[in-house]
Amino acid sequence: MEDEVILFDDLNNEVPLLSPNINRAMYAVYDGHGGSGVSNFVKDSLHNDVVRFLISSPSIDKKHVHCSLRNAFIKTDDSIGKKSHEEEFKSGSTV
Repeated sequence: MEDEVILFDDLNNEVPLLSPNINRAMYAVYDGHGGSGVSNFVKDSLHNDVVRFLISSPSIDKKHVHCSLRNAFIKTDDSIGKKSHEEEFKSGSTV
């Protein structure tokens, strides 16, 4: 199957570095195209990139969350580009 999903009802349980004082969840569907390479990679890495950017600042305002998501998508996309070049896979994914 080309598609992947993540279902984190409590992201704080998945990532202990996050403050337990704020409830967080993360749900995602990674729609694979032309194979499962990218959707598998994104499933394993995007949420970690989101968390890295979230914990880079103590702020929880909407602007910081938006910037964290945007930066995580850009970082993950850059990583996919490098990985696809190295491994020569031609698949893709819509998140």
